[in-house]
Amino acid sequence: LAFGRWKKTALDEPSSGIFPVTKAMAYDYLHDLRRMNAAPSKGKRFLEALGFSTGLLGADVDSILNSARVRGAAVDGRWNAVKKKSPLTVEQVLVLERLAMFGHGQQAIFSGYICFLVHCRLRWSDGQHCIKEPVIDLDSGKGFIEAALYHHKTAFKRRTNVMRLLPVAGVIPGISGYDWASCWLQKRADLGLRASMSQPTMPAPLANGGWSKHPLSSSEASLWLRETLQPWTLGPVKDIATHSAKATILSWMSKANIEISPRRLAGYQ
Repeated sequence: LAFGRWKKTALDEPSSGIFPVTKAMAYDYLHDLRRMNAAPSKGKRFLEALGFSTGLLGADVDSILNSARVRGAAVDGRWNAVKKKSPLTVEQVLVLERLAMFGHGQQAIFSGYICFLVHCRLRWSDGQHCIKEPVIDLDSGKGFIEAALYHHKTAFKRRTNVMRLLPVAGVIPGISGYDWASCWLQKRADLGLRASMSQPTMPAPLANGGWSKHPLSSSEASLWLRETLQPWTLGPVKDIATHSAKATILSWMSKANIEISPRRLAGYQ
């Protein structure tokens, strides 16, 4: 099923099923798992599922299971050179803001969290560590969404035993011209979500519409993000992932020829 979700988004085949599976597809999927930092066991489980489908469904996957290239991709612990993900386009950010404002349930919460990462220029894992629920500071409809991170990539960059909270802020209104953040925070409150040191900002969703106590992983979030944007995006979305969030506004600043100092400040460097 995980491969089927990947195939639908990466190959831009919304009407296709899981089968047929080719060696090229299997290799690309395993390669993408490694790029998205998925658990090392996920590739092995994929091959086990293919073997199970042979006996249960009679699927023609023997050539894949016998491929040394595919087996090597599933078990090889070496990492390829990092390939940067594409930043989101203005149209894609507009879609996410509107889903955060007018969407419902888990999709609205997820879309709002991506908007939070984009506008605050945060990595996926850093945004999960808000010490308390983000707050809004508005005056005449303009202002900021603000938060403080108790754990982030540069938290212990300096040699000190003191952990400092990292203050983060994003501008409101968003690209849409509307206050998406207030709608998102209200929906979070309605669903009982509240970021803290014991609860991630974006927990994993449950099938019954509820929420897990564990954070949503970056690899699963990347698939969810592609599925969300695919109906609204022309062309493939395989180069979009959670890494796209922080890069988006920083990329726009670079294209606008903003000086390096404000860009470094926006990236919390």
